[in-house]
Amino acid sequence: MFMKLIKFPSCEGLRRFIFTGMRRCLILWVLPFGQVLSQGFDTAALNRYFDVLDSNSRFMGTVTVFRNGAAVYGRSVGHADVEARRPAGADTRYGVGSITKTFTAVLVMKSVEKGLLSLDDTVARWYPQVANAGRITVRHLLTHRSGLHNFTDNPGYARWTTQPCSGARMMDTVAAQRADFPPGEKYAYSNTGFVLLTRILEQATGKTYAELLRRWVLRPGRLRATYMPEGADTSLGRARSYAWLFGGWRRQPVTHPSVPTGAGAIRSTAADIARFANLLFDGRFISQASLDEMTRMRDNVGAGIFQIPAGERLAYGHGGRIDGFESIYIHLPKEALTVTILSNGANMPFNDVTIAVMGAALGAPVEMPQFGTVFLTDAELDRYTGVFGSKQVPMKITVTRRDGKLMAQATGQSAFGLDAHGDHRFSFRQAGIEMVFDPERRSFLLIQGGGRYRFERE
Repeated sequence: MFMKLIKFPSCEGLRRFIFTGMRRCLILWVLPFGQVLSQGFDTAALNRYFDVLDSNSRFMGTVTVFRNGAAVYGRSVGHADVEARRPAGADTRYGVGSITKTFTAVLVMKSVEKGLLSLDDTVARWYPQVANAGRITVRHLLTHRSGLHNFTDNPGYARWTTQPCSGARMMDTVAAQRADFPPGEKYAYSNTGFVLLTRILEQATGKTYAELLRRWVLRPGRLRATYMPEGADTSLGRARSYAWLFGGWRRQPVTHPSVPTGAGAIRSTAADIARFANLLFDGRFISQASLDEMTRMRDNVGAGIFQIPAGERLAYGHGGRIDGFESIYIHLPKEALTVTILSNGANMPFNDVTIAVMGAALGAPVEMPQFGTVFLTDAELDRYTGVFGSKQVPMKITVTRRDGKLMAQATGQSAFGLDAHGDHRFSFRQAGIEMVFDPERRSFLLIQGGGRYRFERE
């Protein structure tokens, strides 16, 4: 799901760490909810929640909640275009990143129903030059079990993604990827597989991906705000993507749609994504047998869809990240509930927003976020600066002062700003990071995702 983030060297017990830039990855959100409390929810409280986010420049985007196929809540905050001061709205079209993969899976299943390909076909039928082509099946590609290396993890990937890329060049890129493990051995998220599926669909049908999308999904579903850009996106109503850097929203580089294609290039509105999910689970696009194939889970992974942890409930969905966009849709069939969140700028963990909206939709109280920060003098900030190393993880973090704020930078990576909260505590909320300094001992404790890592000044 297309997003750039820092990747640190692996070591035992090291979890995914600090992110700022762009690598494509999958995030599964854990939603800690119990039983449904009510069929309604406190929309006023949820509005206040987004008022707090908006006033603290923490989130820009659009949220919808559908129940029984109809919208029961919608809210947009921030700007679709910060520089033009164009506010976000219900009709704002966002990059949905890897939510695109669910659309691609639908197109594959539709092709199977029409007899144009089989889930058991091997890649060798179309592209024998791909590693393990005679052993990798279409099903392997759909369920991230092909073993093909994820090309978006490659060094230098970000240097060429903003430029148009021909289909032939993308296939050269796919064919150049090594096999990380034998097909079917295990799950490993791979954008490579879905780019390859895009080309297989086009070969099997004789149609472009964009035309298949229009014929088999958008027109039947009347999803008028959804589209696959076939070049630089200049459509009206599109959102630009941003990151919060140095005290303001900074526009992010734009990945050209010819790179992610069926792995992450679709743009849409929050309402259209919710309608798509409802129509999919209502059997409007594919047969029940095909839907059963998509939702047959192994390790919570289906075909272009995931089982989302949501307490004791059965929930399906997919998330996405590309450039500065973040997105998720979650569908609970039994509750006839669909939540969609599309964002073009988040200055806090996107998961926090997801949990708040899902909780509200299920009748849970909405907890108002606290964004208290303090302002320190340059002399106070200088107490925390230096180069820090850890015996637990093989990297260094350099802490500097810039424009009245602490900046942290891992070796060879981009710097990110830290918010001060008093008592020697600082945070980078976008990645869920807290750093607690001990100036006397010249050290700090980095806390993220349940991990605690001690760094000492060199």
